[in-house]
Amino acid sequence: MNIDHTIGAELEFYICSPDGEIIADLTSGKFPQKRYDILPQFQPKILAYINELKSPGFDISEESGPGQFEVQFKPNKEADKLAEEIRNFREISAEVAVKHELILNFTAKPFDGHCGNGLHIHFSSSLFDPYGLAANNGAMQAKNDPENQYILWAIGGMLANMNKHNAIFFPNENSLKRITPYLNAPTKICWGRNNRSCAIRIPDSKPKRIEHRVAGTDTDALAVIKAVISDAEQGINNKISPGEPIFGNAWDAQYQLATII
Repeated sequence: MNIDHTIGAELEFYICSPDGEIIADLTSGKFPQKRYDILPQFQPKILAYINELKSPGFDISEESGPGQFEVQFKPNKEADKLAEEIRNFREISAEVAVKHELILNFTAKPFDGHCGNGLHIHFSSSLFDPYGLAANNGAMQAKNDPENQYILWAIGGMLANMNKHNAIFFPNENSLKRITPYLNAPTKICWGRNNRSCAIRIPDSKPKRIEHRVAGTDTDALAVIKAVISDAEQGINNKISPGEPIFGNAWDAQYQLATII
């Protein structure tokens, strides 16, 4: 089957002081209910850094860790081009950060006890009926359109092959440290609807797509993207069932599931 696809990505990273330390007030936040406040002396530098990167078209937003941020890359049909955009951002943003007396940390687990940095890959296809038109007799719904068999098969392929890509998703010891319960990284091979505790998530927002949440920022982006695409295609072509979704917290002990590592 000819499976068209569109891919996007989110890359997380920490902005740190010149000596590599956390720039947030650790008494101000409590993950996941509240974001940490940036220390006053770093606030203008962060703002200047973010504003300067708007010109090249990079969309940066705050994330859950203290001083952690995320950049979103626009959907692309070519894996090579998306990987190149990710490489370019890492280089350009690091140079801009130095200008503002900051440094960036792209390791998978920069600080113990805090969220690690993920490289989340978004995969979509016209086969997924992204606006729910067929499922809803031509009427578009805002959220929670029923998943059709193609998106479920794609998820099935990703789950079935997940452990086969450990060398890609976890290239070093620090990569493995990121896979810690309750800190925004998945630990079990499962999927859910808008459930960030799962390895594979179907976001509520449109278009209908799959978010693959396993890899960290220290990976080869192109290798990760190609693995995700290959697994989705294999799942669709072989009609691999993903099993039932997880509705609760997948980190909890009640879910006796295969682990990612």
